Amino acid sequence: ENIFLSLYVAEAALNLLVRGKECFYDSWFVFDFMLVVAGVSYQWCMKFIVDESQGGVWQQILVLRTLRLLRLLRALRLIPALKTAWRLIYGLLTSTNTMVSTLALIILILYMF
Repeated sequence: ENIFLSLYVAEAALNLLVRGKECFYDSWFVFDFMLVVAGVSYQWCMKFIVDESQGGVWQQILVLRTLRLLRLLRALRLIPALKTAWRLIYGLLTSTNTMVSTLALIILILYMF
């Protein structure tokens, strides 16, 4: 985990070095930067100070690191061979409101009868 965290720190540092303050206008960079700061503060600082049983809040924050997979989806949509798959994913994402409403109606009907 320390190796990957070091790579993320290096990526953020290089991004800051190249783009400067302009990179803070990019929401993806801000998201990644906050995850890196949370990871560094827990893994390299707080892990030695806070007892593992008291680190529950930090563990919940670090679960957000799995959201980095959204960056992968963003990159995959640029590959021409995956245009059809991206259209399918986009359709599913945009229809979530309709699916949730339908699920709520089905649950309501099942509850009443």
